[in-house]
Amino acid sequence: MSESKHVYTESRASFDRFNTLLYLPLICIYAFAVQFGNLFRISGAESVPGLSTAIALILILLGPLRVIRGIVQENLILLVTLLSLWIALVSVVGGDTDENVLYAAIVFQAYVFLAAAIAQTTISEQWLVRIWAFIALGILISAGLTVVDFLGIIDVPRNNEEIISSRVGTTVVEQAGGFFPRRSAMAAIFSIGIAGVITIGLITLHWRAKLLWFLTGGLGLICLMLTHNRSALLSVILSVSAYVLIAKRLRGARRVRILTLGVLVAFGIGVVMSVYFPQHLEVYAEKLGFFYGAGEVRQTDYGRIVLFKVALTNLLSDPIGNGFTKIPLPGGIVKDSHNIVTEIVWSAGVLGVLFLIIFASLLYKRMARVKRRSVVLQHSIYLDAIFVGLTSWLLHNMAHNSLNTGLAWIFFGIALSQTRVTNRQAVRKNSTNHWNVPKPANGSVKSAR
Repeated sequence: MSESKHVYTESRASFDRFNTLLYLPLICIYAFAVQFGNLFRISGAESVPGLSTAIALILILLGPLRVIRGIVQENLILLVTLLSLWIALVSVVGGDTDENVLYAAIVFQAYVFLAAAIAQTTISEQWLVRIWAFIALGILISAGLTVVDFLGIIDVPRNNEEIISSRVGTTVVEQAGGFFPRRSAMAAIFSIGIAGVITIGLITLHWRAKLLWFLTGGLGLICLMLTHNRSALLSVILSVSAYVLIAKRLRGARRVRILTLGVLVAFGIGVVMSVYFPQHLEVYAEKLGFFYGAGEVRQTDYGRIVLFKVALTNLLSDPIGNGFTKIPLPGGIVKDSHNIVTEIVWSAGVLGVLFLIIFASLLYKRMARVKRRSVVLQHSIYLDAIFVGLTSWLLHNMAHNSLNTGLAWIFFGIALSQTRVTNRQAVRKNSTNHWNVPKPANGSVKSAR
């Protein structure tokens, strides 16, 4: 019996070494490569596989048992898996043969499997730091090249190729798209990483590291502002601000210092934008309705409300859902959902509504439990950044449908994987406290018996 236990222990140790030598570095490479959109793809088409797609498939294929365990053991993963399978079934039963619909359903299911595999992977605080370092490096290079190309200093290949513009009065202002096929795709990815990077910069106590994090986050925010994507910018600001205001670790004078530092960083970004990109600030002024009245964005916001009402009304006539199809409007017009809530309600019907309620409650309950049990300061900083990044992505999806964002599902898996890490930390801490028994007042040592 002892020999079989020894064999199991050795096998487990070998698996952990394999996990460290291959699996976790692949996650780091993915986190870096995904910041460059189509740069590492075979062609510029969004549906064409690239480096990040290949890594995601490798991560899934290397851990089929992890995927199964993740689905069986994690209620959140099981819930999302059932939702994805239901949407795929509705799409097939509905007879929709549109390749884009089927492709979206397959990609969604693949990302759920990826999250399940990562949720079963032990990720130490050291690897969590490395993952964030690769994300920051990717943002720094990608955003830097985008700004340089946008200013016309250097013509960067496959950068800002999407010709889209906004209009301020009679002036046309071009938008940045970076290495991405769509500015909304860039905004979805950057809204996750930039929110986390800025959070780390605000919380970390090392000033040299703080400057590097702020440089990366500030450059990323400037690049994000050049996309004219209001929801991504607001999601980053709101998620980071909410964290600073409600985080229990930040109290009194430290919270005031961090808020002051955040205001100074925002002021610095505003100065850079006013010097080099003044017309883009005018675009945001119009979009926010400060100087130009209703503007185009308020019409699109109203359109999102109309789409949501159509999805809700459809629950009565078609409660099983419609799959990943476009939403029909009066006049023969069909539109994308432009909202993750609308997308799920339209695609999955009544089950989609139940999913949203149950998933939201379970997710934040899990996050709160992980956060309470985290006892290592540095680990908690980078774990907080994961939560802030996920929150930013969810807020961004209130105005855009970015359900198939791979980095978000990796963050989701990491957040779930930290349950085991923090559980072990709590056990070690409780064990230490149990044996740290104070000596009797008289100095005598009593027998354990």
